[in-house]
Amino acid sequence: MEDKKKAVYAVDGFKFDSRDELDFYCFIAEAAESGMISAWSYHPQTIELSPKVTYTEEIRLKTKSKTVEHVLLNGCSYTPDFTILLTGPRSWMLRPNFRTDKDLIWIDVKGSFSIHNDDVKFSLLQKWLYQRKKIYVHKIIVRKFFEAVFVPKRAAWNHNGTRRAAYAHCRMRQDFLAEKRGLNF
Repeated sequence: MEDKKKAVYAVDGFKFDSRDELDFYCFIAEAAESGMISAWSYHPQTIELSPKVTYTEEIRLKTKSKTVEHVLLNGCSYTPDFTILLTGPRSWMLRPNFRTDKDLIWIDVKGSFSIHNDDVKFSLLQKWLYQRKKIYVHKIIVRKFFEAVFVPKRAAWNHNGTRRAAYAHCRMRQDFLAEKRGLNF
């Protein structure tokens, strides 16, 4: 039986876990170039939400006894996919897309379909992280996010020069900027 190789999603020297994360990175790069984002980080830090819980048991052997440690509950930690800093001169253009007034935005990129019920797990981690650390993590479904803002050029086109069907109806950055300039008072 032949082993399947895991797909590699890499661009600009970064390796991403999924195509959606790569596409979101392309968005970050264009948004930073336009002054909407001043800084960003990929997998910035891991936050421990709960340490593992263990217990010990004394086991009697033939001639002696020994203490064995067992894991009762595994530890739980969370690593966001991205953090972005909205302090650029045009950051006001993106702010309505995030449900916080903070400048540091925590992001978890999700696909539009999950085979392993990741939505339930993420929802619990999101609540737990907010309750423990007062950090709100934004769940970004890339296709929907690009519909609200813009699709980056590198994500909008296939390698053969055709427009990707998933983002065919999304506007490009120049159209987004032109529309927002009209709203700038």
